[in-house]
Amino acid sequence: MRYGSQTYFNDETFFFFVLFLIELIAISLAYILSLSLITFLSYPFPSHVIETLIYETVSAPILN
Repeated sequence: MRYGSQTYFNDETFFFFVLFLIELIAISLAYILSLSLITFLSYPFPSHVIETLIYETVSAPILN
């Protein structure tokens, strides 16, 4: 696209840029929601109990 003497992104580049921004926002929202969900679920327990539980169920089998 040309406007006057300046050259901007073409439509395809702009579309992928917008897609990238939407994906970035979605990932950050999912991260914030998962953190708040972990905090909400771990209310009766200390946070390190939940972290240990997640580590033992998710990370430890992958690492070992």
